[in-house]
Amino acid sequence: MLARCYRATDNNFHRYGAKGISVCDQWRNSFENFLSEMGMPPTPRHTLDRFPNKTGNYEPSNCRWADKVEQANNLTSNKLYEHDGKKLTVPAWSRLVGVPEITIKKRLQAGISFDRAISRVNLRYGSPIQSLKRRSVPD
Repeated sequence: MLARCYRATDNNFHRYGAKGISVCDQWRNSFENFLSEMGMPPTPRHTLDRFPNKTGNYEPSNCRWADKVEQANNLTSNKLYEHDGKKLTVPAWSRLVGVPEITIKKRLQAGISFDRAISRVNLRYGSPIQSLKRRSVPD
């Protein structure tokens, strides 16, 4: 976190420090403060993620421990689709509603509305589609 924000020789500096992303003073000056605010990662698979503001700074109100799927869904390059008050990526919607990702993508490419694209009904035959195991997706 510190290296990518403040060390110009860091491989990721161009994505963080060069764009003005910084670490709050309380964390920059004290690992103990960081640890007391964030705690240890829940598992070895979790890393620090700037959330909910993916372009914001590293600070207590904008950080969480996230796994690779959560991190991937928080990329600035992702296209988000809104439905029922949630904004998620196609892969996240796929996991949430149980519709294969490729089905949603093909429906969208065909010009079908997003609400219908995530429908569990086979749009051609009107029968339920082969579903994936439903998983929860964080708000």
